[in-house]
Amino acid sequence: MSPSTARARTSGPRLELGKVTITDAATAALERTGTEGVLLLARHLHGNWGNLCEQDALQNELALLLSLRVLSCYAIADGVRIWIVTEADRKTTTIMLPDGYQKQPGTAGALPTG
Repeated sequence: MSPSTARARTSGPRLELGKVTITDAATAALERTGTEGVLLLARHLHGNWGNLCEQDALQNELALLLSLRVLSCYAIADGVRIWIVTEADRKTTTIMLPDGYQKQPGTAGALPTG
């Protein structure tokens, strides 16, 4: 179990989400697979970053301290991956498929490949 997963089970919300939106493609994928998006959002909110490598999970921990972009990745049925991205300014969080992310100018950090 990663440190971020252990911490997520014992602590409250770890970040502000701002306005939460979901792309049409993510909505369709969640509906098609019977996955509750709100449960993924709750995991993200509490610091369970999902299917990230240790380096990306640690980058999220640093992002919490430095007010940078935070990204979670969750593998759902049919090999689909859902990303949840909270922007650095904490004004917006978007639930999307990986191919729906367009990096904004001035955002820090590389995006995970898997």
